[in-house]
Amino acid sequence: MEGFDVKAALDALVAFLGQNYLLLLLGLVALIVFRRTGVFARVRGALEKAFIDNWQLTLLASTGVALSLASAYTTWDGLRNFTRAPLLSLAISFGIQGVMLIVAWLIGESFAVGMNQRAADGRRARLPDAVIGMLLGITLVGLIFYWVLQHYDAITLSNAAGFRADFAKVGEIGLYFLIGLVLIAIIGFGSRRGGDISTSYAQSVRLIVKNAVLWVMFLSSMAASVFFSFDAHFNAIFPAEAPTRAA
Repeated sequence: MEGFDVKAALDALVAFLGQNYLLLLLGLVALIVFRRTGVFARVRGALEKAFIDNWQLTLLASTGVALSLASAYTTWDGLRNFTRAPLLSLAISFGIQGVMLIVAWLIGESFAVGMNQRAADGRRARLPDAVIGMLLGITLVGLIFYWVLQHYDAITLSNAAGFRADFAKVGEIGLYFLIGLVLIAIIGFGSRRGGDISTSYAQSVRLIVKNAVLWVMFLSSMAASVFFSFDAHFNAIFPAEAPTRAA
């Protein structure tokens, strides 16, 4: 008697679920709606309580799960073109989408909590600290301006030709740079009294840096999901010769 092929059975199960997922979903919804006792009745009661008590949060969670499932399907469809193993692709897709969903929720929670936090005291900055900050800011602006001029070949500094400048480009880049600085100054000083704009942006940057690990995890998972989803859509849209040339 030959041994039972677990992998073949699981692959067949995944194929069956992929072909009949709509019928299975409708059956699950019918059990939740019409079942009076048991697990499905308790699930229905929990859903009713969630939508009555906090329907906004429940709807947000539901849309997040629905988008994760849709993204997981396209990720799995593109990933199996590389692994040639539907079960392995399903496990990887589930891991990617699970990490994205949980980390995105944690990032949103960090913003919801962190944006409401303010400094414990309202003491103003000391004069030496303000002067050092001003000098560092001027130095940073000057270095960025010099890098932009070099990047767009407005100025050239070399041993052979020495220093050369294209004053037309310098004037154009300087104008754009000054427009950006004035815009930042308007946002910063215009909200100096209440701090509604500048403080919010500074707080957001601080939270992003503080939770940099979460952002790295989210962006890495998102890049993997986008890559394999693009491959799935690419194979569906373009003829077979195009994916072969791309490969």
